[in-house]
Amino acid sequence: MPAIILAALTLFPFNDGWEFQRAGEKEWTAVSVPHDAAAELPVSRQANPGQGYVSTPDTRYRKTFARPEVSGRFSVRFDGVYMDSQVFLNGRLAGGRHNGYLPFEVPLDDLRETNVLEVVCRVPQPNSRWYTGVGILHDVHLVRREGWTLEPEAVAVTTELREDDAAVVRVKADGAKIVIPASGELVIEKPELWTPETPSLHWLSVTAVNGSATDHTPFASRTRRLFRGSVVAVVRGTSDCLDVEARFESIAKTR
Repeated sequence: MPAIILAALTLFPFNDGWEFQRAGEKEWTAVSVPHDAAAELPVSRQANPGQGYVSTPDTRYRKTFARPEVSGRFSVRFDGVYMDSQVFLNGRLAGGRHNGYLPFEVPLDDLRETNVLEVVCRVPQPNSRWYTGVGILHDVHLVRREGWTLEPEAVAVTTELREDDAAVVRVKADGAKIVIPASGELVIEKPELWTPETPSLHWLSVTAVNGSATDHTPFASRTRRLFRGSVVAVVRGTSDCLDVEARFESIAKTR
């Protein structure tokens, strides 16, 4: 997987080369993330029914990596670690996150020639009414910043369809000033509207004023009629969000 470049910010894949160890285990097991350390555990009536009768033991992950050869400010980005996490760099607490559904970054200061990154995952009970799993459940990236950067979540785009069917596009950027257009609004006279049959996307090109790179952000223009209820769409499926209880309840109600 190639690196993702966003202005003076580069994201490198960091999913491979991990090891994990559940509480009570002596050996470390090689693994690539995303990974659920509870997925292979047996069902037990003694475990929390809200977790699908599967235990969620404290789990540790570790990864050994060399200091990058290029210059810059480095951090590691986790898209989601369930549930309460602590991240250690070379034995020193560097960061962490409470709540396993949110991304977070941990700065990698004072890197050595060879470094050990360790992630401790804890799932206090009770914590949920469905099966959540435990561990590094989403992607991990090594992040390099150089100079001023446009952060991945900094640009927000909203759309509104006018009575004449033109679309008003409003742009906001945290930590940056919108220069063109000065008002932060664009008008698309004849937008390609998003529907389930024709899911058209427009692309917004964002350029850093003191840089030369661009970021392309997709957004969609939807007809207001979809929200007024004049168009009925039948969605087939289940409420399957890493769960057990809610999933089987939704299946039962469709029969």
